[in-house]
Amino acid sequence: MNLEEKIFQSIREAPVMSPGAIRLMHLIAQEEYDLDEVIDFVRLDSGLTSNILRLVNSPAFGLMKPVNSIDRAVIYLGMQTVVSLALVNLNAKFLQQELQGYHSPQGEFWHHELRTALSTREIARKSDYGISPDLAFTAGLLHDIGKIVISNYQVKEECDLLPMVRDEEMISYLDLERKYLGTDHCQVGAVLAKQWRLPGALESSIEFHHEPSKAPTEYRPLVYMVHIGDVLAMMAGLGTGIDTLHYALDEKYLSYYSFTFDEIAVIMMNAEDEFERLKETVETNHT
Repeated sequence: MNLEEKIFQSIREAPVMSPGAIRLMHLIAQEEYDLDEVIDFVRLDSGLTSNILRLVNSPAFGLMKPVNSIDRAVIYLGMQTVVSLALVNLNAKFLQQELQGYHSPQGEFWHHELRTALSTREIARKSDYGISPDLAFTAGLLHDIGKIVISNYQVKEECDLLPMVRDEEMISYLDLERKYLGTDHCQVGAVLAKQWRLPGALESSIEFHHEPSKAPTEYRPLVYMVHIGDVLAMMAGLGTGIDTLHYALDEKYLSYYSFTFDEIAVIMMNAEDEFERLKETVETNHT
């Protein structure tokens, strides 16, 4: 069995995403979804409702009056913030892992995914493609899930790419993974997405976020959003270890999004503000 086959076999040992998380992702991936459906979904999950209300009532949000229902949480915070809290809460345990294969301590991977998600959502808000900010957030939050499998495999097989990064620093980390592992975290992530039956938009965002021009045409605007959001997260100092900033920027993004320096600054500032709030509330809830 070659390296690639071993890695894909190890996908079976990967952590399983919760059914609730998958269901919510399917809901918000629809072109036109009913917000009441999302509220009902949250309301019917007592554990999720409890966690979100605890988060909303935390000091980070600074609300004057206590919020005691999901409906009131939506009034105070807006639907997108509540959806973000639900998605992050449902995936927190899955994402809060140490990626030893990437020399990434516990918390770093989760912070990168969250910051990418928030940057991607900001881009969606400013674009004219009609992509739901909630879908953009979800795509950003999951884009690197293949790293969990790759990292676990590297630890198990004692296959460390750090020396290769030092020796071949001009090569994209994606090419290093392909050269020494026979595959890369994008391809592995796409297999996970298929295994969980995630919507095509999310699967494509996971598979092509480093090579968005190869994505199916219908999903390309979303994939470019994630591509840019990923770069902005790394530029903000939130990467996932030894691969940080070792990826090429696809300059074809200019055909989809042409932001000025000031617009990029606003996107990063808004993402930073929301990142601090969500990071604090979720980490308090899951530690």
